[in-house]
Amino acid sequence: MLASEPSGGSAIHNNTRGAAISFRADACSRIWELLDHLKHIAAATALAIGGLAVAGCESGDPFAAAADSVPEISHAPPNVRVYSNPYESVDWSTDRRLLSQHHDHVAQRLDWILAYEAAGYDVLSLMDYSGSPLLPYALKERPWPASGWVPQSLTPFFKNIELFLPNGEEVGIAGEPVKHATSPFMTSYVEGAAKPSPGFPELPLLPNQYRSVEELFTLVRSLGGFPCLAHPFNFDFRNLQLGDSYCIEIYNAGTDLLKERGLIPYYSLVDRNQTIITAWDDVLRKNQSVWAIAVNDHVGPGAFGIVSNKVRDSGKIVVLAKAATLPAYEKAFRAGSFFAVRDYGEIKGRFPTVHSITAAETFIYIETTSTVTWIADGQIIGNEPLLLYANVPFYARYVRAEVSNADGSVVYTQAFAVRPVGDVDGDYNIDANDEVACQTAAARGNPSPVETKACAAAGFPL
Repeated sequence: MLASEPSGGSAIHNNTRGAAISFRADACSRIWELLDHLKHIAAATALAIGGLAVAGCESGDPFAAAADSVPEISHAPPNVRVYSNPYESVDWSTDRRLLSQHHDHVAQRLDWILAYEAAGYDVLSLMDYSGSPLLPYALKERPWPASGWVPQSLTPFFKNIELFLPNGEEVGIAGEPVKHATSPFMTSYVEGAAKPSPGFPELPLLPNQYRSVEELFTLVRSLGGFPCLAHPFNFDFRNLQLGDSYCIEIYNAGTDLLKERGLIPYYSLVDRNQTIITAWDDVLRKNQSVWAIAVNDHVGPGAFGIVSNKVRDSGKIVVLAKAATLPAYEKAFRAGSFFAVRDYGEIKGRFPTVHSITAAETFIYIETTSTVTWIADGQIIGNEPLLLYANVPFYARYVRAEVSNADGSVVYTQAFAVRPVGDVDGDYNIDANDEVACQTAAARGNPSPVETKACAAAGFPL
């Protein structure tokens, strides 16, 4: 924040003042736009966000209220712009908030399904271990369609569950360390190829087989699924070539169970869930379309007596979908329009609420009464609901937020991809190539919305 304007001045100072007035006039306009958007919350709360100089905006002169005791909005223009907003298509007033579970072993446990129903879940993955001929407990077929696995006699008991998802924990990759993945939306059965005996060559893969994580991800995508790394704290996945968009379990309640019991030093001495979050931040520097999920994995709502209430049913996601249908849900999930949730409350469901997210040209604002921590490239850069882009490092590749409350519950947003203002071609440099990219888009005609926004921000409107 800048202090009040010093007395006196020079031509340079006056020019700077003029430029700042122009910038701040635009900022004031956006402040009132934000306040109008948030008119249903207390005005005093909104006016106080980030030390905004609302009094100066009210006067018509952005500098009028710049007394020493009155904070002002930063004069600095934004360093970056949001290139991709996973919540861009969300209608915060009408979209469904679907409480969902993407990793628990319920396919052959009807009592677990009923426990999720009683816990208020809207969406439940119908899944178990799958795809390893050498494991007797792994499924040898896909538990789909749901009507073949969930008895119709249970239907009258469903007041909350509206949707089952095809899914599985794919455990067919041979060798150590263990590498598992889940496969939401895929309806076909796949399996890992067995390792050949010593001295024998590997046989060609069948159409539904894989040997590596990369091959599994390719196969899942080809069959309509969305691959996700399951509890990947035990191997380094950061340099694997896993493709454009996938998801990672950044919180696994089963891991917390092992930590809580304290019997295995590997889990009790190091927070393995935090290990995954750190790795997620590393991956996001290269790929901002890696979504985060939180899961229960054997520690669901029915796991009374084996774990504390804090850890029981603590991993879940909230998907912001247009409807509780498989197509609408899948579209929202693939877009990243959801939150990962660590629900540590003794009474479940009291994790922080994100009422809305506004991503404007100069800021992102999270409407919540809980504590917000902003992270860019693995470093904390803010602790307020409002994040000004002027406070985002120029080199940042993404920003994300963690919304927390007093009981330790955390709601994790997905990453917002950012680029330096002026970078059009996505190389994170500002040079002549950016103007060329805009000229090319203009000559070609019908520029994409991304090109239009990027060129406008760079000063080359199409």
